[in-house]
Amino acid sequence: MMRKLAAAAVVWLAAACATEGHLSHEVLYCCGPKGPPLATYELTLVSVPAFLAPALRDSLVAALAARGLKPSEHNPDAAISVTFVADYSASERPLTRDGFSDPLSVGGPRKFDARVTLEVRRASDGATVLRGVLSREHRESVGEYGHERGREQIRDGFEQLLQRLPVAPRA
Repeated sequence: MMRKLAAAAVVWLAAACATEGHLSHEVLYCCGPKGPPLATYELTLVSVPAFLAPALRDSLVAALAARGLKPSEHNPDAAISVTFVADYSASERPLTRDGFSDPLSVGGPRKFDARVTLEVRRASDGATVLRGVLSREHRESVGEYGHERGREQIRDGFEQLLQRLPVAPRA
């Protein structure tokens, strides 16, 4: 019985160590000066790596649709931007790429904080309506694509950030 408990504890501990950190969300600013409620938007991704763009874009578009907002290329009510920053501690600086090999295969896993800033501005006057941040501590290794497993958490994070966003009533 003790062996089974010890084995279960080891498996649980190994899984906990391999799991990425909790996705946190924080609204930094809401809800801007009074203005007409938002119904449409235009989306811009800033400094988002190509491999991460689909997961962030799809998750945000789904969260915006859940709030009743629709994309529009012509005269949108809101200009929405998503900015990505990977913050490495001094001892975990990103490895340089020499063009021949994956730097992670040489240097091993690297720890960093991923930070996604969401900013919603009213298109008519440029006033900031909402600014919020999603963040998570990551350990990257060769061949890992945690952003694919984390799509649901990313969407949930965006939904949390957008809860207080003033939107037009649905027709």
